[in-house]
Amino acid sequence: MTKIEVNWIREGITQETVDWAQETGKRLADGHDRLSTSQLRKFFGELRRIQALGYENAKSDFILLQAKLAYTVARQDRRKSGKIKEFSEIISGGIREVHSSEDYKNFIDVVEALVAYHKMYENS
Repeated sequence: MTKIEVNWIREGITQETVDWAQETGKRLADGHDRLSTSQLRKFFGELRRIQALGYENAKSDFILLQAKLAYTVARQDRRKSGKIKEFSEIISGGIREVHSSEDYKNFIDVVEALVAYHKMYENS
């Protein structure tokens, strides 16, 4: 498992970010324990909802996403929780690095790239 790099959150997307998103999206979409599109879209939808409210206005909702991810992992059957657990660990590390509206925008860009590649590899 590789994590979201702090510089992607602070400075924005790079080619390294896109390469990471492609590799990670493929890994999360692969196998019997793959991360489902509905799980990923639900999380991404929540990020967009927070964005619409404004990061500063919904900062506590954003921080609470770590707990919601932990709950989702706990609900999964242990045999099937591998990729959702990996996703949770990757994303939670990124959440902890967001400290401003600009960081939040960059975080969404990273997750959006991951969502795009996950969708691409999900059907292959």
